[in-house]
Amino acid sequence: MKQIFKTSLRQARRAVKRLQVTFAVATLAGTLIACQSPLTANAQSTGVTAPLAASNSPIFTGTKVVFDRYPNLSGKNPEISKLVRDLWVKDPEYKDYVSVFEGSPEFMLGLADLNGDNIPEIFARHSDDLDGFCTEQGICRLHIYTRTAKGLVEIGRLMSADPILISNQTTKGYKNFSMYGEDNKQHMYVWNGKTYRPK
Repeated sequence: MKQIFKTSLRQARRAVKRLQVTFAVATLAGTLIACQSPLTANAQSTGVTAPLAASNSPIFTGTKVVFDRYPNLSGKNPEISKLVRDLWVKDPEYKDYVSVFEGSPEFMLGLADLNGDNIPEIFARHSDDLDGFCTEQGICRLHIYTRTAKGLVEIGRLMSADPILISNQTTKGYKNFSMYGEDNKQHMYVWNGKTYRPK
């Protein structure tokens, strides 16, 4: 009975989210049509690309972290996936979630070597915005782990969205990286000796 309740609850939450997304897309489409500028309209009719609006966010470059969105289903890196799940089940911030669903929240998995030891660090980011760890804009909680003889050690807990770009520049032996943060702007993140923080 409990399993049926959990499944029904997830299905109901997803159904509500789909309705919200459908409404938002329809509203946005109507707004774009209503507010279409003569320049944009001319570009569509002539095939000329209209200039993009200037962004206040700085533009960073680097190597993009590629995420496996469904590590459990893909079967890639099963050992790493299990290590992350075992940590999340014990994490106090996920206590309520674990008590209801008897497992850790879903996440996507990415790998990138940050400290030059040829052992990639682990990027585990929430993949289901219905779990309550993502904003309405799709900015989700990200955990970054490095591997040690004693297991995984967390070196970053941030809010992020794609793309995450790894820079060749380093700070205190760890590579910098850029990504969109909780304010929906692109920032550079650097290692301060204990964790990653926006520069």
